[in-house]
Amino acid sequence: MVEGGTEPTGERNRVPTSDSDYERIGRKLKTGFKFYTGRWTLLSVATLFYWIATQALRPYMSLHLTDLGASETQIGLAIAAHPFLSMFLAIPAGRLLDERGIRKYLVVSLVLMSLVGAGYAVAGTVAHIFILQMAAGLSELGAWVAIQTLITQAGEGETRARHLALFSLMWGVGIALGPSIGAWLYDSAQFPALAALYGGCSLAALAAVAGVPYRDSTRPAPLLGDSAPRTTTERLLAMARRPSVLAVLIASFVTLWANSLRTSFYPIFLVENGASLRLIGFLISLAGVTTLIIRIPLPWLLRRFRSGLLLVLAVTALVVALTATPLLRGSGVALAIASAVFGLGFGLANPLTLELMTQHTQVNERGLAMGMRVAANRVAQVLQPIAFGVVAGPFGMATGFLSAGLVMAGGTAWTAVATRNAGRERTSEGTSVEPMGPDPDFLE
Repeated sequence: MVEGGTEPTGERNRVPTSDSDYERIGRKLKTGFKFYTGRWTLLSVATLFYWIATQALRPYMSLHLTDLGASETQIGLAIAAHPFLSMFLAIPAGRLLDERGIRKYLVVSLVLMSLVGAGYAVAGTVAHIFILQMAAGLSELGAWVAIQTLITQAGEGETRARHLALFSLMWGVGIALGPSIGAWLYDSAQFPALAALYGGCSLAALAAVAGVPYRDSTRPAPLLGDSAPRTTTERLLAMARRPSVLAVLIASFVTLWANSLRTSFYPIFLVENGASLRLIGFLISLAGVTTLIIRIPLPWLLRRFRSGLLLVLAVTALVVALTATPLLRGSGVALAIASAVFGLGFGLANPLTLELMTQHTQVNERGLAMGMRVAANRVAQVLQPIAFGVVAGPFGMATGFLSAGLVMAGGTAWTAVATRNAGRERTSEGTSVEPMGPDPDFLE
């Protein structure tokens, strides 16, 4: 203490050493240990295995089809077979989760994924790959819808926030690691090694989810009055009329439209304009790394900004970064910056749409809601290559990027309007919250 009783700044800022300080630190460490050793953490482990499996195999499917002697038309049909059936079955899949429960559905999907992996390893014709692509699309759809539905039931308040943060982190790690692991395996041991990894990771995810505790939502969603929706169609329309849910669906569509473009025509465009394969690999990996990095401070961002605002900014960032590709093709540095920005936007958009869908749907309708979200994704994945090809064929790929940018910009503007008009909605607990802002229970 100095004269006059004033404590110097250094004293005020010193490291606390009282017994109560140590007790508080001990409680935090104990809470953290309990969280990371809890059974719900296994769902994030399963998420990591799921994304390593899918991201290690998908980028190299077209190369494998080329090795099998497939024409460009056959390659396009085989690639489109993966999301095509899922586009129609995503919503029925979500309904089944609500009506029949999650565990059986998830187990069957992961077992089917492992069988598809075995099939990929021995398939020797384009026709066999085509059939396996459809089976892979359906099994991955079932597994991912079920996993997303499960994570929304991982507690409430701070517990749910931590689980969603870890879930998003493992999601990003899988997206970042998968392509690199796949490239190494494909180069050293060819496609059967990728197929084995796909099947092995599926079985590892199956083992992880076996220990996940959860509450099945097999009863119909409670009716809120005589005018409450009763049929699946009525429930879908009722959810789609909620501005917050509509914003999620549009943002999901735009995000997957952009990602589909980036994994299909983006590398071809760069090759045609003189970019080396090493540079293209670096750009794709850079986007994966920034996708992972941005998910680490996601809880901090959600505590300080409205989730709806973050979603609009994220979608805007990835749309601008991708649409500007033709203008940046002469500069590797500019392309690298754009790739990093794309990864930041993509890394935020996906977990934000999941978090917002969780906030604004009832527990017993979340399977159907996640099915709607995945359906929006699949529609984008099917329509994007068709639309781009129609424009790029006669007018060139640069015009294709411009037209895609206009479509995505329109979707982004629609998302912004939907978030602004969201208003106050009724949550599953029957309380009113700002639908596109932070949920206090979710953040505190």
